[in-house]
Amino acid sequence: MTSVQETASQARMISSPAALRMNSSVASRIRAPAEIGLATSAFSAAIAEHAPAHRKKLAEGLAGASVAGDLGICALMTGAAVQFTPDANTLIFGILTAVMVLGILL
Repeated sequence: MTSVQETASQARMISSPAALRMNSSVASRIRAPAEIGLATSAFSAAIAEHAPAHRKKLAEGLAGASVAGDLGICALMTGAAVQFTPDANTLIFGILTAVMVLGILL
């Protein structure tokens, strides 16, 4: 193959629908943690802003601790579900769906 043919072949492979889906998936996996970090920062700031003046320090501490605590508890619960239940995916996503429905209704 000549270099022109190789370049054209590589361009077709890169722009194929499967390659575009893969690139999109990789980009979303890179972008998601940044989005979660930004949202968590905004939520923590909102909690601190809306706290009464005499409880600002407590609100800031709880907002910061809740992120780490939530990650730890979720990892522990997910690990327990995988270890001790036969169908962890159904259990975990069922719980997440129930929590989201409750959040929408309340």
